[in-house]
Amino acid sequence: MNPVSTGKRYSNVKDLVNATARDAEFKRNFEEEFDATKMVRMLSSARAARGITQSELARKLGCGQPRISKIENSRDASLRVRDIVDYAKALEINIAFHVTGGRRNAAEEIKFHAFEMKRKLEELAELADGDAELIKGITNFFGEAFFNVTAMIAQAAEKLPTPDGDTILDISADFSSSKNDLEDHERSEAVPGRRD
Repeated sequence: MNPVSTGKRYSNVKDLVNATARDAEFKRNFEEEFDATKMVRMLSSARAARGITQSELARKLGCGQPRISKIENSRDASLRVRDIVDYAKALEINIAFHVTGGRRNAAEEIKFHAFEMKRKLEELAELADGDAELIKGITNFFGEAFFNVTAMIAQAAEKLPTPDGDTILDISADFSSSKNDLEDHERSEAVPGRRD
């Protein structure tokens, strides 16, 4: 049951165990336990990352340290929504989660988050409400968000194995700062030989 030493670095314990543990039952049990404690590990990590001890968090929450220890050593299924909300408030972090009736594959998860992002971007756009300074700031943010999301997709695409080593995804985009700029660009594209 001892892991094999490979000299390789792993990004998390789950990857280490999957790559090095020899016992299939151990791997299966570890993965089950690991998957059953995702939220608990996130709460514990958030506390530790802020340099807050269990005793300090307990004082903030008005409970004893054993309660915090019990939460951080439990499984996600035994967490109460109140525990998660209390941690978020005490640690001053944002926690968002969604509940589904079944497992979604990676593509479904990405689509879910993409539509959530669209909804949030539209909320942000509505905030501008004709205010020139807000419009400028939000427009800049949209450009930054577009760049970051596009970069993430391109980086993920580079990890796709290809039989011939060709590029899977070639991304290029035209940026426009206003509707007038976009209309000018479209007109210049429509006129042969015209370049701005």
